[in-house]
Amino acid sequence: MREIGILTHSFLDAYNGKIDNIYGGGLERYLYDLSETIKELGLIPVIYQLSYCGSFQTEVNGIRVIGYDCSEKNIVDVFNQMSAEAKGMLIYASFIWHPINYKEGSIGICHGINWDHHAGSVDHKSDVASNVQRALKQLKRIVSVDSHFLSFCRSVCSYSNADKVLLLPNSVNTDHFTVAIEQEDKENIHILYPRRISIERGIIPMMLVADRLLESYGQVTIKFAGATIEDSLITKTFELWMQYHPHRERITHKVYSFDQMPQAYWKADIAVIPTIFSEGTSYSCLEALSSGVPLVSANVGGLNDLIIDGFNGLLVTPTEEKLFQAICSLIENKDMREQLGVNARHTAQTFDKQIWKRKWREILIESFDLDQRVIPTGNDFTLPTQEEEAQKQVWDQLWSREISYQWDPLSEVIFNCLTEAIGLPKDQRICEAGSGTGKISLRLAMDGAAVTLVDYSTQALQQSRIAFRQKDQQGEFVHADIRKLPIEANIHDLCWSAGVLEHFSIEEKVNILREMARVTKPGGKVLVLVPYSRSLPYRIGKAYAEANCTWMYGTEIPVDSLKQEFELAGIEVDKEQNIGFIQSMDFLDFIPGAELLKQSAVEWYKELSDEEKVVFPGYLLAILGTVKSV
Repeated sequence: MREIGILTHSFLDAYNGKIDNIYGGGLERYLYDLSETIKELGLIPVIYQLSYCGSFQTEVNGIRVIGYDCSEKNIVDVFNQMSAEAKGMLIYASFIWHPINYKEGSIGICHGINWDHHAGSVDHKSDVASNVQRALKQLKRIVSVDSHFLSFCRSVCSYSNADKVLLLPNSVNTDHFTVAIEQEDKENIHILYPRRISIERGIIPMMLVADRLLESYGQVTIKFAGATIEDSLITKTFELWMQYHPHRERITHKVYSFDQMPQAYWKADIAVIPTIFSEGTSYSCLEALSSGVPLVSANVGGLNDLIIDGFNGLLVTPTEEKLFQAICSLIENKDMREQLGVNARHTAQTFDKQIWKRKWREILIESFDLDQRVIPTGNDFTLPTQEEEAQKQVWDQLWSREISYQWDPLSEVIFNCLTEAIGLPKDQRICEAGSGTGKISLRLAMDGAAVTLVDYSTQALQQSRIAFRQKDQQGEFVHADIRKLPIEANIHDLCWSAGVLEHFSIEEKVNILREMARVTKPGGKVLVLVPYSRSLPYRIGKAYAEANCTWMYGTEIPVDSLKQEFELAGIEVDKEQNIGFIQSMDFLDFIPGAELLKQSAVEWYKELSDEEKVVFPGYLLAILGTVKSV
């Protein structure tokens, strides 16, 4: 398999001699995600990095890493040595501001400008401009994480191809960094500094601001959540400051792993990004946005690409006074905090990680003339298509609205279908695949069932958690794609879904049904409800809404029968029926002026005999099956 070499000054923690760990910075996170994207293309990533603890070769998380000792050497000379010895196609992932000897046909990455300190020397900035011009001349392409570097190149350098520098902002996993259900501590104000303890990240002004905040507000606590470099002067200064601070009981420092980091944001009322210089589209900023945490941010580098002052955060010059005043305004204005937090989450969704991965795939394929877009067999990762991303956004937007958990006639129809299939819910284990609001699963839990809710919309699951908590009910909430359920096999008495399979192809329907059968006990039941293709009011209302751009449920294909899909999935069909004619009439609400027709039709239908009602198909097709014993 072909290799792609990635050259960088940092990946594993060769600052502190901990080369079995990835260093906890944004650059390192970026390179890990890029390596995973490279592997998904069937290629082998190899990272070449500078080391301050001797040369080494190792493998971490399936990524081969080669360290070059630079502790007593000129780092540019060592970087050029890496460049000369690296094999395969190359990505220069840092040091673009140094005089590097680039191999022909390679691409570079600029993670943000680090020469933008307002007091930096003119001579140094002039040297950097020359080195960037050198990179533009020798590299095939440069990927910039922010518009700051792109503007620098356009204004200071000269190059003929306008697409030589590609703007691709950093990303955030919006499914991992989600909004807290509710704050556990409502009495205090928790301020989070989610950065490395370093000069450029603004630790000095943050410490000065912390002194004033802790003195002024007795309800304020401050958490520093970032890595340090052991024995460095700034680390020693920070540790002494904490140790002897008069309010040290309200100051904490903790280094979180990536998996743990959402917990830090969930407990935060305000996040502060006080960078002085050297900032791209900050991961910490994106994570705070995705977590719905109101931000006070410096107006430095790529932060200006992420924060709109007064909309999703407060953007200020990173001086002690400006930072202090901005944080105070948020401490004293809860309504502002809440509004900024809501807008922050919406902003983050445009920087979702899956969009970033797709664009990087396209860059790699085009830049290195790759012929195949093949994800290797056995790789569990499936990159969403644009249609799938669009569908996900539909549901996230839908479930972001205020949801009513008041019991309604359609829920009653579905609930009765469920209880007809399994009897009383009490003591039964029930899984809902594609749970949406989770309204019916909540009713099942209230009737004594042990319920599991699975959905790929974090907004939907968040709404469900809140509803369950308000009713003092227990449930298991699983964020996953129902095409690959991360659930143990053979444990549920019933696995069911309503209003889900109509959004998938026939092949995907079969795969989903197989997964539903897998997590169900042998002899257990699988129940699926989908819009019925022969329901005339539903079809008329849907057609009108689609023609007038008022249909809000994305791509939805009504179904005539699911018997074949059940059989292909190895589920024995017990019964297929249509239900809910009166509920189908609700789709006429999409048509202006149809209220009288709808009311008259419903009253007429209610007067029919049971034999006559059968002639008129209902809104939902319900198919029940039994999981075969192996």
